[in-house]
Formats: sequence, C-alpha cells, structure tokens
Amino acid sequence: MKIKLFLFSVLLSVSGIAGAQDLNRSFATTELHSRILNEDREIYISLPPNYANERYQKERYPVLYFFDGETSMGFYKAVTQFLGRGVYANMPEVILVGIKNKDRTYDLTPTRSFIKSPDDSSKLLFENSGGNEGFVRFLEEELFSYVNEHYRTDGYTILSGHSFGGLAASNILLHHTNLFNAYILIDPSIWWDNGYIAREAIRIIPTGKVQPAVVYMAVANNKEKANGFDAGEHASQQLKEILTSRQDSALLFRYKFYEQEDHGTIPLPALYDGLKFIFEGYVFDFKKITTQPSVITDTYKAFSGRNHHRFIPSLQKFDFIVRYFWENKKPKEEQTVLEQRKLFYPDVE
Repeated sequence: MKIKLFLFSVLLSVSGIAGAQDLNRSFATTELHSRILNEDREIYISLPPNYANERYQKERYPVLYFFDGETSMGFYKAVTQFLGRGVYANMPEVILVGIKNKDRTYDLTPTRSFIKSPDDSSKLLFENSGGNEGFVRFLEEELFSYVNEHYRTDGYTILSGHSFGGLAASNILLHHTNLFNAYILIDPSIWWDNGYIAREAIRIIPTGKVQPAVVYMAVANNKEKANGFDAGEHASQQLKEILTSRQDSALLFRYKFYEQEDHGTIPLPALYDGLKFIFEGYVFDFKKITTQPSVITDTYKAFSGRNHHRFIPSLQKFDFIVRYFWENKKPKEEQTVLEQRKLFYPDVE
C-alpha cells in the first residue's frame, strides 16, 4: 500500500509540472546506426522542462542513462522531475537517455552462459549471451558522442540498471570505471556465471583502480525464488562486503535491502532512494543567506568535492532566490545573491 501511495503521489505531482501529459510518451525517439554493433539502435531522450527556455540557454545538465528504456522512461521522468522541482530540489534537472533493448541478454551479460536447461540438459539457457563488451563500446564511442554533440551536457553521468541491467552496470563499474560518475544497481543479477561480478570485485577493488564513483545498490526480497536463477544472495553479499570495505572519499557506497519489494516492484523505490543518495548534500536553505551569505557557494563547493565534479547552481534557482528577496524587501540579501549569480553566469543580466 505504501508503494502504491508513493507512486500515485509522485505521478500526480509530476503530471502537474508536465501539464498532465503522458510521461511515457513525452520524449524524443532517435535511431542511431551503430558501426560497432552493426545495427540500428533506438534511443529515447527526455529533456528538462525548461531546457528550451531562452532564458536558460546557458544551463548544462547531468545525464542519466538507463537500460530498458522502452518500459522505464515514464517512471524515470516522474521521479527525476519530482526530485528536481523547485528551489528546494533534492537534485539538479537531468537529461534522460533510455536505451531500447534488442537482445537484452546478449547486450547486458558480461560472459557466455554455460547454464544447462533444467528441461533438456543438452541445451543451454541464455545461449546467446556475453555481448556486454561490445555494447559498452557502443555506449562509450557512439552513444556518448551523439548525446554530448546534440545536447547541453555538463560531463556528469549516471548509469542505472535493473536485473541484467544492474549486472551490466556492475561490470562497467569494475572494468570501464571511467565511463560514469555514479551508478544505481537495482537488484542486479550478481548470480550470473557463479558470481562472476563478485569475484571480479574481490580481485579489482583492492587495487584502487576503480575511479571515483557514487554507487547505490538495492536488493529485493526474492526468498520465494530461492531455488531459481534469481537467487544471488550470496554473491550479492560478497559484492556488498567488498564495496563496503573499500569505500572512502573516492568510492561512496550505500546498500539497502528492500524487505517489502520483490524483483518486479523494486525499480521505483530504488531509483528514488538511489538518486537521493547520489545527490546527498545538494539541497540547501537559501533563507540562511541572511546570517550565512556564502551558503550557496559553500554548499556547491562541498557537494562538488563529494562527487568529484564541478556543480554550479542553476540559473533558475538564482532567479527564484533573487525574486524572493526582492519581493520580501531584503535588498542586502538580494544584492548578495546577484553578486554570486554573476560569478557563475557573468553574461546573464
């Protein structure tokens, strides 16, 4: 019941922001021809609500990439717009890039499967698997280039994936560590290949080769599937333990077990919690400017240090704060904010 109420409130709030439009349809669809994959790939892109506003043409945005774009764009839009709304936003507005599946198992699994079918031991399950390396090349060399060329990105990238998508994201974290700044691993299939990802983490993490990253790992209550292929509790615990043991200022890691969620229901609450963790420290109380004039710059300096990326306040946020102090006849605070805005947006009046 709690999740249903949460989902309803999120969608209701965002539908007001987006003009009650269908969130799963209000996005651009583009088709990229991949030389690497030797096929056309369909990509869904959703821009922030004020992206086209002439006033905010100087704004640049983080990019949240996610797998299963054809089924997930609606709730990704709902959650990110809900968390990114208003002057007390918990995160910046983001560009969403959803990747449509073609051969999900092949693209998202890092190794070839040798699991025999329980119905016919002469056949393999997931026979067409192990293509993640080529898919990662597509992301790095073709998709990134397209998005950065066509949209105002700020260089901060997040990768979110559920199930096999979480497996692929884990593989990228370990073996292509420079591609993303943050990861949301939603009930990842760490059971794959007898815990391949956990074994690789144990081998790689202690070397310190993983680049600075923020990692959120959400695991569902899958006890009813204990005898199936989704039963990866031991491998997930291994991955959790190695990431927990090595976390420091460079690797920020949080794990959460969702006792009330199963593999199918966990994506929504995990995305919400994961984004709040990644952007922890982003929100501030602008009214403190009266007693703490540097609260805006101090907050963004600390947050940028935590995430190893330079974040700046949005022009929209500055405009709101300036207007607030002007309307409330506080010229000293208004002038302070105008001076700080000039530091970040010198060409904006």
